[in-house]
Amino acid sequence: MGDWHLSTIATQDPRITALVPVMGGAHPHHIIARCKGMRTEEVQLWAADTFGWSRDEMEERLEPLYDHLDAARYPNRVDPARVFIVEAGNDECIPKSCREALWEAMGRPERHVINSEHRRAFYAMTPLNFNWMRKRIWNFFESRLLDPAEE
Repeated sequence: MGDWHLSTIATQDPRITALVPVMGGAHPHHIIARCKGMRTEEVQLWAADTFGWSRDEMEERLEPLYDHLDAARYPNRVDPARVFIVEAGNDECIPKSCREALWEAMGRPERHVINSEHRRAFYAMTPLNFNWMRKRIWNFFESRLLDPAEE
């Protein structure tokens, strides 16, 4: 869930000069209520057992609490040339609507969609998949953060 925090911070703080959200999205209330992952499903079950909330009710109750953390509330506050989004094409945790909302809020920056589900997409950054995504992210940061005088 860290990427939605980072994306929102980037919309508020101009000192963040480059950003790579990885498997992130906008609308955190929707993600928390809908994500099919071990940790979030535990929270969903707890809310159902404790309060009797359905996923719809949970989403409705969380929206005002997480509204200020929703990057979609702050569109076009970052330079899309300084953002590179990495997402999972078959993400069962971050709904497509939330991924699209983040992409729109960030000004439609370059993005790479990994043909995988949420957890497995992270393997692209490990030796299991030859670190190829980690290298691509590194190259993005190098190209955006290096001082041209130092090259």
